Amino acid sequence: MSADLKQAAALLEAGRLDELDRELDAILKRSPRHVGALNLRGVAQNRRRDFAAARATFERILLLDRNHLNALCNLAKLHITLGQPSKAVDYARRALRVDPRNVIAHDQMIRARTAEDDNEAALAAIDQAEQAVPGNHNWAFRRGEIQLRLGRAQEALADVRAARARTPSPQLDLLLGQILLRVGAVEEGVSLLEPLCDRPGQLGYDAQMALSAHFLALNDRERANAYLRRAAAGGDIVALGKLCWSLLNSRHGDEAEHMAEAYALACRLQDSAPDREDSAWSIQETFARLVDFRRLERIDRARMLPYWVGKGQGGPLHAQLPQVRGPEERRALLRWHTEWGRTVQARADRAPLGPLVRVARDKIRVGILSSDLRRHPVAYFAGPMLTAYDRARFEVFVYAFRQDDDPVQAAFRRSVDSFRVIEGGTDREVADLIRADAPEIVFELGGTTHMNRIAPLAWRTAPVQVSWLGYPHSAGLPTIDRILVDPWLDPGPALRLEKPFMMPDSWVTLGPVGFADGYAIDPVIPEMRTGVLTFGTMNNTVKFSREGIALWARILDQVPGSRFLVVRPEGAVPAFRRNLVGAFAEHGVAADRIAFIPVRGRHMPHYNDIDIALDTLPQTGGTTTCEALWMGVPTVTLVGEAFFERLSYSNLTNAGLADLCAFGADEYVAKAVALAADRERREDLRRHLRDRIRTLPLGDNARWVAAWQDRIVETLREEGLR
Repeated sequence: MSADLKQAAALLEAGRLDELDRELDAILKRSPRHVGALNLRGVAQNRRRDFAAARATFERILLLDRNHLNALCNLAKLHITLGQPSKAVDYARRALRVDPRNVIAHDQMIRARTAEDDNEAALAAIDQAEQAVPGNHNWAFRRGEIQLRLGRAQEALADVRAARARTPSPQLDLLLGQILLRVGAVEEGVSLLEPLCDRPGQLGYDAQMALSAHFLALNDRERANAYLRRAAAGGDIVALGKLCWSLLNSRHGDEAEHMAEAYALACRLQDSAPDREDSAWSIQETFARLVDFRRLERIDRARMLPYWVGKGQGGPLHAQLPQVRGPEERRALLRWHTEWGRTVQARADRAPLGPLVRVARDKIRVGILSSDLRRHPVAYFAGPMLTAYDRARFEVFVYAFRQDDDPVQAAFRRSVDSFRVIEGGTDREVADLIRADAPEIVFELGGTTHMNRIAPLAWRTAPVQVSWLGYPHSAGLPTIDRILVDPWLDPGPALRLEKPFMMPDSWVTLGPVGFADGYAIDPVIPEMRTGVLTFGTMNNTVKFSREGIALWARILDQVPGSRFLVVRPEGAVPAFRRNLVGAFAEHGVAADRIAFIPVRGRHMPHYNDIDIALDTLPQTGGTTTCEALWMGVPTVTLVGEAFFERLSYSNLTNAGLADLCAFGADEYVAKAVALAADRERREDLRRHLRDRIRTLPLGDNARWVAAWQDRIVETLREEGLR
């Protein structure tokens, strides 16, 4: 290598890319066909994430030298990054023809096969690498990773221990530590990984990220955040994005401080790396929670959605619901869910479990899958199905994805026939475990929401699989046969993928876990106590929208002296208050008419401070609408076309308040203003609505459970299973 090229390589290693550009310009001016200089340029372009330019540069090298090994390997790596693993395989194969013993080429082939989710092909590539370059600890590392992906944790553990005994290396320590965490040997795993965290470079970073992932899975965000801070100390975008997301959802200590730090990180990430797909989800969630519409609208969703779906990430799709505008965007979102489902299903199909085994029983065995069977809104509605089912006709087997020692989960454990907590394991292993119990029908209660696990259903855990409750949209998996709806909630076949599991009245019932008499109602409406009529919301702030705030402002304008109250923990974050007040100010509403009560988990008494709840749009409330009605607070909603725009429509209709459902923006405003003027009705609802709800479909638990059981029997008969 010439002296000037050595200097350029040193600049690349040091990350001094601007100086590198000048050095390469000088070399290429003298020698435009200098493939070594061109290769360094392509690597620099790749580091800047200018993938199109990097690809063009490497391809130019191949025009000059079709067997240029570095260019072939770099193109393989680039196409893995671009989510095009089959092309990466082609380039890695060409590189291996040039040099069958090249370690980098073998590694890219293994990575490409892994990216294709073709685990057996990846193992074959590892075998080929071991034959060509024996003794390289990297092959043992890669084999262990693939075995973990295949759910062969014990095999991985044995192989990596043996490889480490033959050839000790920090890399194998790293993998062994990860495997130990996976199999539950936490103390030994942490003892191996913790010292590696102090290592400089990639090794230390990987150890920090492994430990942060472990503690995130345990919902121990305090420890997870500590490792993420170390990993992000050098400015790594991935670590910063994960830290941002974790802080946004941290409940320990001062929650408002965590959210404020997350917001500052999100602004930093957007300003410094606006095009990074791997941090966009965290940024989007943060700006949505803290209602920074200007920054939220800067995110290029059209470019991010293919990335998220291609990675099999369903969570970001949930975050799109509040941002949907118009019929075409609703249908586009359904298509993205469908594409996500195909991606997950394709992975399952590459490692099939075989046909289901049917077991004849007198009783119908029902499986329930959820991460939220604890003091959580899902349990508020699912409780009656777990405690009041007909034990002479049904067996209920619960598969919970989170261990909680709260009294709610303890009560569910005692009530059902089987309650199993599954923490860890691959999706295929979870599916196999459920299949062993041979349920006839399963209900998953969370879709792709945090900590829930829907992917096991791709292996067909029961003859009939149903979505319900936690995710207000078709999840997308083709193996989900039905979705539980009611006549008001159902968006129709144009906006759902599954057949309807149609309940006759309400899709939910208000169970005693979340809707108890212990929540006292002040019979005197707030307007009479304070002299001011108070509109308000307790809906998740990710559901706030420019359009919704514009309608809220119109209502405030037509009800002089009224105010708007937000009861949410975000209310303690200065950025949230500033952003929301600013959004109202755009419509002429003064800051002193916006009030905040920043609480979490202690919000129910504050419904006594709200005269009328104004629903969010386009995504409406669900739990919050039910809570408001239980506390005697009428809610005005705007009904839309999609599932997530009809939750309150169902709740209000099944509580005898269908007249508070509007079907246009002007009607929404008019209904809220009319209700503000009807003090007599609001006083009546405050005193009597709870008792009425108990006799109506929304609150009659026994009626709901009976209808649910009847619908199970009908569904199994329709499918020829009973």
